[in-house]
Amino acid sequence: MLTSDSGSSNDRLSETERIDLCSEGIRLSINDKKIAIKMDSIDNVAVIIDDTQKGENVFVGELKIIAKKNIKRGHKIAIMPIIKGKYIIKYGVPIGKAKNDILIGCHVHDHNVSDIINEMDHMEFDD
Repeated sequence: MLTSDSGSSNDRLSETERIDLCSEGIRLSINDKKIAIKMDSIDNVAVIIDDTQKGENVFVGELKIIAKKNIKRGHKIAIMPIIKGKYIIKYGVPIGKAKNDILIGCHVHDHNVSDIINEMDHMEFDD
């Protein structure tokens, strides 16, 4: 059982302690909430921090999303609808195109994302 610095197993870990534990490969949650991280303000996906089950609430900042499928830690969740053929945006840049319409809360991975490596040669990015 994890304990806080005071040594009591009844003490709750602080948010800082939970974040520190994440770097050691231990589950991360804040106040027992499942969270995902949006890397850039224009992203349409966020990264799941802890394995998430279908139907669980996932928080991206103040935004609450219901997971449509089981999503593993480190995978992406759609935080807005993504229309077939539109870009998947992560880190503020396109990383793929939607193979089909992707609903909010859906797992975003190679099953529904097309590779855009050939298109990237012709894209311009701001420095």
